[in-house]
Amino acid sequence: MKFTQFKRNAKSGFTIVEMAIVVAVIALLVAIAVPAINKARHTAKEAEVDATLRSLNDAITRVRLKQEGNDGMSIQNLPPEFQSGNASVIVEYLVTKGYVQ
Repeated sequence: MKFTQFKRNAKSGFTIVEMAIVVAVIALLVAIAVPAINKARHTAKEAEVDATLRSLNDAITRVRLKQEGNDGMSIQNLPPEFQSGNASVIVEYLVTKGYVQ
């Protein structure tokens, strides 16, 4: 069996045009990916805020019910404004009770 040796020509390699095309393709892929990543971050942050507001709503409702002597957590025991889970109602309630300024 004969092994042939490949000789490398001194002119082999990438040209400037080929390198420019590679850089342009990479830049295009980055330009496409960055907005998608930012949108995913924004969606994750919205989900985190939503979960925090729900937890806060639950905590406020439980404290209020406990202060009223009603520890039952059925939907009939909740005030109507809290049943919707509207964040502005919860924040307004916290402000009027003096929990936040």
